[in-house]
Amino acid sequence: MRPVDPELIRRSGSIRGSMAVTVLTGLIAAAASVAQAGAAAAVITHTFLGHRPLDTVPLALFAAAWAVRSLATTVQDVWARRSGLRAVAALRQELAGAWARSDGADASMLALMSRGIDALEVYVARYLPQLVLAVLVPVGLGAWVLAHDVWTAVVLLITIPLIPLFMALIGWFTDAAVTKQWTAVGRITDVIGDLFTGLPDLVIFDRARAQADLIRQLGRDATSATMRVLRVSFLSSFALELIATISVAVVALGIGLRLTNGEIGLETGLMVLILVPDVYLPLRLVGTQFHAAVEGIEAWNLAQPVLAGARPAGGLPVDDAHALTLEELVCGYDEPLHAPLTTTITPGSLVAITGPSGVGKSTLLRTIAGLHAPLAGQVLVGGHPVRDLDERAWFARIGYVPQDPWLGHGTVRDALTRGAAADDHDCQAVLAAVGLADLALDARIDDLGAGVSVGQRRRLALARARLRHCDLLLLDEPTAAVDAMSEAAVLELLGRWRSEGTTIVAVAHRPALVADADAVLHLGRTR
Repeated sequence: MRPVDPELIRRSGSIRGSMAVTVLTGLIAAAASVAQAGAAAAVITHTFLGHRPLDTVPLALFAAAWAVRSLATTVQDVWARRSGLRAVAALRQELAGAWARSDGADASMLALMSRGIDALEVYVARYLPQLVLAVLVPVGLGAWVLAHDVWTAVVLLITIPLIPLFMALIGWFTDAAVTKQWTAVGRITDVIGDLFTGLPDLVIFDRARAQADLIRQLGRDATSATMRVLRVSFLSSFALELIATISVAVVALGIGLRLTNGEIGLETGLMVLILVPDVYLPLRLVGTQFHAAVEGIEAWNLAQPVLAGARPAGGLPVDDAHALTLEELVCGYDEPLHAPLTTTITPGSLVAITGPSGVGKSTLLRTIAGLHAPLAGQVLVGGHPVRDLDERAWFARIGYVPQDPWLGHGTVRDALTRGAAADDHDCQAVLAAVGLADLALDARIDDLGAGVSVGQRRRLALARARLRHCDLLLLDEPTAAVDAMSEAAVLELLGRWRSEGTTIVAVAHRPALVADADAVLHLGRTR
């Protein structure tokens, strides 16, 4: 785990300016602590030990230094809080946009964009400015101590490096603990997301209650991982405080011995002794802020692949959505699912994709649509990679109907006109074209498609694509779960699309669709 990530600082934008303000107020507070230590030493030496009348000058200086230091610390805290919130909001917005343009759909991203990104506030608003102050303040105060007491400066030079050394050692343990914690949290969100998706099936087969034990175990795993992180954090704080306390004690012992021997003045000794804890303070705060921000750093490590793999905002114009070429294309996730594909899909043709289950047919459709990054090769549209095209222009030209299309909550009319402008006459006509003439436009459906069958859901999605007048249509088993009459209606609609010049690429298992295709693209396993 890197303590500083330049890419995060670059993406944080305005955080650099806010860091400058935070560091400046920290330096002002450090300078005020020097004046405060000098005034306190003067008051103690002259008034209480010198038995002189109370001098209002050092007392006023002490009060002024205390006020300046308090004000600087308050401004530092308020400014850091506001700048941190702004930076986190900008990063969350960028991550949400990248996720929407990327290939991911896992539930763990919800935890990343909420709790994970929130934890970055401590990193950008507290830890980074404190890291700069941990370098500047000890050097500045150490130089002042060197000018007044060489032996104390030598002790500081020996003991200060121990703090970052122990921070690094404990940081290695923290890294592993936080990684396990995020893995446990990610498993919970993924499992819960899968359970919600498959809840109707679990209820039907009376297996819903059996998942409670799994969720309890995942909760216990997450709790154990969180407690490990807390234990390491408390150990780190204890170690840093112990080192700083022992170091201050060594300085105090040295000053006391030299005061006894008359080798140092009382006022100088008091000034140095009062100031020494402030030399160690920035380093201790770095350790505290680091362990508070380590969860955010781990979340950022998980967010980087999403930001890097997202389709770029904007892009090349879509000149010709018909010229579609697969060039040595290999689809998959961790490993290739099929052999490289090289083919050209001519305008107005119907291409059927066949192959055994799990060979990557659905993934190939998503890759052609630009929703999934290929492992190798590329999809060219008009000679340009599909993921380099302007997102809005490209998606306006294509229709994508997956195996389990989302229709949204509302009526059949709402499902058809979502993303397409059409009146009731157009909706009735397109319903008849897909064999759903008897389906009422006011019939209710919910987010999971309840209210219509699986086959009706796919044909509704196909009807919606028809209303959008797409140039390229990507269909994942459009005739699955339908009867022979409905299949004939779908094939007739596809033929009408082809006659109008629409290019159709469809995953096919039914022989009727394969027989009607102009070309068949068969995917074979690579292993």
